Amino acid sequence: MKILLVDSNIVPVHIANDSLAEAMNTIPNEVNLQSSWQDNPCLYIIVGITIGVIAEVIAGLILKLFGIVDIKHRTIIISHKTKEYVSSYKNGSVSFNYSNNNGLFTIGSEKQVFTTCWSKASNTSIHAYSEASDIECIGIMKNVDDLNELKNIDVDFSSRCRTAKIGDVIIWKNIHGQYAATKITKIKDDTRGDDCDLLEFEYVIYK
Repeated sequence: MKILLVDSNIVPVHIANDSLAEAMNTIPNEVNLQSSWQDNPCLYIIVGITIGVIAEVIAGLILKLFGIVDIKHRTIIISHKTKEYVSSYKNGSVSFNYSNNNGLFTIGSEKQVFTTCWSKASNTSIHAYSEASDIECIGIMKNVDDLNELKNIDVDFSSRCRTAKIGDVIIWKNIHGQYAATKITKIKDDTRGDDCDLLEFEYVIYK
């Protein structure tokens, strides 16, 4: 004899050679087995919240891994690339945003290296400094036409800061006794209507 539960009552059911399915059909009120999920609908809510939290954590880790930040459902891609503020040639032209890299731009190499330092003045002038460790002093020359035509450099090196206008030349002397000249050709100032801060200059490193 086997016993089945029907409506919480014990009902004896004799099963001879018939199959279990046939025996079940003889029961007036078939057993309806309710799962714990149906009996406890709160489990759906708990499991749903848990899955949501786990999914959010995993998504956050993936976003951070690829350098993407999600702020209040806005996805912002952050670039970690850094420009090089260096020109190792003995002469050339330079264009860079002087608000970046602490206003530093390096020209030349080895004993003929000069780390030039700049800061905002206006859209027609700019401040130059002898702040870098490889610079001994700086001077200024007004209204120079051609850097390659300079024959005699006679400037005052007594000040750590000089303010140059477009067309002026800053003379740099480094700690190795070498000289370089930078001629200002263009200045932008984002506080005076320009789209960015920008400095362009031509330079020559003298032997």
